[in-house]
Amino acid sequence: MNFILPHEFATAVTFLCFSRTITAETADNAEIFIDTDFSRASNRRVVPFSMEAVYTPKFAMDIETSDPDYRSISKSDLSYHIVHPDRAQLSVDDVNQLRSEGKIVLAYLSVGEAEVWLDYWREDWIPGVIPLFLERVNDRFRDRYKIRFWMEEWQEILLNYMENHILRKGYSGLYLDAVDVYTHFLAEGNRPAAADDMIQLVGRIRRWGQSLNSDLLVFVNNAVELYGNADYVSMVDGLVAQDTWYRDNIPLRNVDAEHTDTVVRFLRSARNDGKPVLAVDYPTETEKICDFYVKCSTEAFRCAVFAKGFPGAVITPLTC
Repeated sequence: MNFILPHEFATAVTFLCFSRTITAETADNAEIFIDTDFSRASNRRVVPFSMEAVYTPKFAMDIETSDPDYRSISKSDLSYHIVHPDRAQLSVDDVNQLRSEGKIVLAYLSVGEAEVWLDYWREDWIPGVIPLFLERVNDRFRDRYKIRFWMEEWQEILLNYMENHILRKGYSGLYLDAVDVYTHFLAEGNRPAAADDMIQLVGRIRRWGQSLNSDLLVFVNNAVELYGNADYVSMVDGLVAQDTWYRDNIPLRNVDAEHTDTVVRFLRSARNDGKPVLAVDYPTETEKICDFYVKCSTEAFRCAVFAKGFPGAVITPLTC
């Protein structure tokens, strides 16, 4: 990659390219030639330069607070924003204006778990008893319950919620969460077709959504192994992956290298298909944050490190 600069810009020049900031300085007004391909010879003078990587989040995710509003998203330099439609302070006009500004605002939708604070929840529901689709509580998040997602009653509730809270507001697309709940039912051995059931549900969500909003995007969080299914590939517009290289501050290459290799393989496949890949890990130690960004950026994914629990706070940009 070559940069040839006129003399009037020769005092100090900074380029940002693939998360690399290249700075060159010269004392005179000579033409600057910066060649990042060192294998080529050049008859121009190559100016000495220092290279450092400056890493910042490449997308925003805030599904646990009411912080996202028109102003905060509009002034952001980021294109992708993931919000919870029942928490974000966004009107129909806000969403339309943000989209006109080039923002891609994805609305959170849990397809494999029910959230007790949403308006579809009923006080007379008894987990494991009624309704039949309601299974047991999520051990990590006590306000969410695993769902027998293949049951028609749940899917009707899900589609109705999606229409009223997401599609009518005109969001750019969906961020589907708890898709990987199908692995829970596979592990229990009582739903051998759980993967196919989930693929069918994602397809139904896409068809229903695009019948009301033809350009609706569908991004799926985790469950990247489903991308090995040809039908599923055509159902999703982007993938999101969490804990690919790190689980908190634990390098997964030390405890589950197969997980990282598998996830990266499917993410690469989506990337090669021209689909956006958003990757987020949650290390808090500087060295490990840098390691994540280096690995993730090398794959040409959109990378981010957030505080655990998606409170919206992001780690300060780092020079690594």
